[in-house]
Amino acid sequence: MPGPACYGLGNEQPTVTDANVVLGLINSHALAGGRLAIDRRLSEQAILAYVAKPLGLTLEDAAHGIRAVANAAMSRAIRAVTSVGGCRGRMHRIQPRSTKKVCASRH
Repeated sequence: MPGPACYGLGNEQPTVTDANVVLGLINSHALAGGRLAIDRRLSEQAILAYVAKPLGLTLEDAAHGIRAVANAAMSRAIRAVTSVGGCRGRMHRIQPRSTKKVCASRH
């Protein structure tokens, strides 16, 4: 089933969104203008069952771990794409929503 556990659509496995919900980084009242209900309890259950308990972690540590793994994977992907495109990461900044270039000069 697609989507985070917190959406209540049947997915029981945690996602980065569920980690963000547990850590209070997503405002459940403002998501999609309040039209998308978020159930923090479902996020907590998913993270506890699939990450925290099996690894002997607290709920919060498991949520931070989920974000750390996701961020590391995204960083590797960005480095791979920018180096193939000839960009040197330290010389550029990422521009969200840009479709023209992967990176743009700071100058």
